[in-house]
Amino acid sequence: MGGENLAKGSLLRRATAVLGATSIFLDASTAALDLLRDHEPRPVRAPILHFRATDRSLFGRMWQDSRSARDRDASGGGLTVREVPGDHFSILEESRALQVLAEAIRSVLTSSAPSGPALRLEEDEVLGVAAQFLEMSARGPVGNEVVDEFLARDEQVLLFDSYDSDVRGFSAIRACYADEYAAIIGPKIRGYDPFVCIAPGGQAACAAAHIDATLTLRRTGRTVAFLRTRVTWALEKHEAAWKAVHVHYSIPVGVPLRMMD
Repeated sequence: MGGENLAKGSLLRRATAVLGATSIFLDASTAALDLLRDHEPRPVRAPILHFRATDRSLFGRMWQDSRSARDRDASGGGLTVREVPGDHFSILEESRALQVLAEAIRSVLTSSAPSGPALRLEEDEVLGVAAQFLEMSARGPVGNEVVDEFLARDEQVLLFDSYDSDVRGFSAIRACYADEYAAIIGPKIRGYDPFVCIAPGGQAACAAAHIDATLTLRRTGRTVAFLRTRVTWALEKHEAAWKAVHVHYSIPVGVPLRMMD
């Protein structure tokens, strides 16, 4: 423990010198490292590529030895480690290390990303999912159909809007959509300004669009309009089908539709 604390203190003192930081930074960083030491990463489905400095401090080597097995267990998609010459600081300061890092990142992005006609097909498919998502959101008739069709059946999927903040988990999101749909009549949604980006590897994507939506509140009969609202989806490919794992509505702060007058 004494050697670990000594090595950690040396690392932080160097960080303080490099950044020109104060003792407050040193104290805060020590506390952050203590928290990080006890952190247990949750499993992720995506493959992880970890760039690691070849010159590691005693503390860094002990950290790596103690966490490598747990990190590999957390990566359901696999963990790959690539060594970069230098230490924690010089890999982003020295030209040789930066060149190695840049070339390694470039090789991963170019070798695993769809391109040409294949990329356009993937983009069209994702944009089609986004368009169907909006269409089904308006059509109903219960409201949770869109969740059943397009969300991953995972209790870690996330819905975020400015009304209910965040709703986590397939079951909770399904219930939320049904409750909100029951509070409205005749929703109409028009999507435009679509955007799509396919991640390297072709197994994840991001899509976004603006929407204009009008609806009538069932309780009062008042018509409500939401104009130029942005909807964003993070998607993963599950058994050759794109499924949303995160849906974000950038709508004005207020109350849920079921509570509006």
